[in-house]
Amino acid sequence: MFLLLIRHGDATMSSPDSERPLSESGKKEVQALSEFLTKKFTNIEFQNFKLIHSPLKRAIETKDIVVKNFNITDIKENTNLTPMSDTKKWENDLIMAKSNTVLVGHQPFMANLAQLLTSKSYSLPTGNAILLSKDDNSLWSCLHETWKEI
Repeated sequence: MFLLLIRHGDATMSSPDSERPLSESGKKEVQALSEFLTKKFTNIEFQNFKLIHSPLKRAIETKDIVVKNFNITDIKENTNLTPMSDTKKWENDLIMAKSNTVLVGHQPFMANLAQLLTSKSYSLPTGNAILLSKDDNSLWSCLHETWKEI
C-alpha cells in the first residue's frame, strides 16, 4: 500500500487562517509536484488512490489541482487534517488500511504523521510530498521525499 502525504502549496497571508487561498506560486508548486510524481512513478496508478483532504481553503485548492492531474474520483474531506490535528487518530486506521491513499494537509501534521509511521524525521515545504509504502507486516518506509528533487 502507498500513502502520499501532500502539503498544500504556498498560500497568501490573510485572515482568517481557514480561508487563506493558494498564491499563484503555490498553484504552480502543486502543478509541478503533480507532474513530477506522474513522470517519476509511472508504475503507480494514482487515479486508483482515494484522496482525503483538509477542510481549509488552501488544502481544498491543492486537492483540486491534484485530483485534476491524477484523475482521482474517490475524494473525501476530513476535519482531522488541520495543522495541529492529532496524528495518533490516524495511526491505527493507516496501519489497517488496504487502499492506496493521498492525504492533502498541513504542517506540522504531515511531517509528524510521516515520522510517527516511519520513526524518521521529515521536513515538508509547501507544495511538496512524502511517498510512503507499507509492507506485508504493516511497517511503513519512505520511498521518496519530493522536495529533495524538485
